[in-house]
Amino acid sequence: MSDRQLQQAALRRHAVPLLGPSPGLPLIKSVANLGRRLEWRKGRSVVDADMPEEQRKSHVYRDFGIFVEWMEKEDGAHYRNQVTLSGPFPHFEAKPNDVQIGDRGGRREVARNLQIDVGNNGKEDYIIEALFDVPEYVTEIPTAIAQDIFGPRADLRPLRAKDWREVIRNGRN
Repeated sequence: MSDRQLQQAALRRHAVPLLGPSPGLPLIKSVANLGRRLEWRKGRSVVDADMPEEQRKSHVYRDFGIFVEWMEKEDGAHYRNQVTLSGPFPHFEAKPNDVQIGDRGGRREVARNLQIDVGNNGKEDYIIEALFDVPEYVTEIPTAIAQDIFGPRADLRPLRAKDWREVIRNGRN
């Protein structure tokens, strides 16, 4: 089943009937057409801090092209010819927490100092923000998770277990 068919099935389940249900008549529901919407997406380009200006520009431009191609492959987003570039910022590489060892041999993780991790790696980051038009999707979550997120509400009703298992089995969200 394609992503589009899964989306249409989800829309049909939640659609509002056009007419009130009557015995002997079909139940006609209005299914919204999922269109596209504009969305700003961010990417990151990492360059060497000592790189010459022309080489830096070409590297960031190459990363921008990779970013746009990736977004098109990911979910069919189309680039809309608007981009902003900000930077350079110090590059941050997340490292595992330090481990503190006590007098009796006990171990525990302790937080790292971000100031030390950010500056001394010889890299800089540029943030690329580009405007895309992306397809809209219906997102469904299990009722138990929705109740945890939104609290107990009377208007939440459980999903059909068969449909939910099918979505999970096919590996789609």
